[in-house]
Amino acid sequence: MSENEHKAGHTFSALIFSLYHMTVGNLFFAFVMGISFALLTIYTGSIVPAIFFHFLVNEIMDHHAFPGKGY
Repeated sequence: MSENEHKAGHTFSALIFSLYHMTVGNLFFAFVMGISFALLTIYTGSIVPAIFFHFLVNEIMDHHAFPGKGY
């Protein structure tokens, strides 16, 4: 695969990721996170770090958005 095909694949993957997390205010953030997770997966050669960081971001956002909920 050429470099341009890889970039197109990463961009498409990030777009699908952001559409899955669809809210108007969250679209750009989800797109950037999708690109970051794709690059992390390529850099490490494993999807496990991206899964871990997705979990970590979800936890941080939950505690930031809903402080005092106890979960």
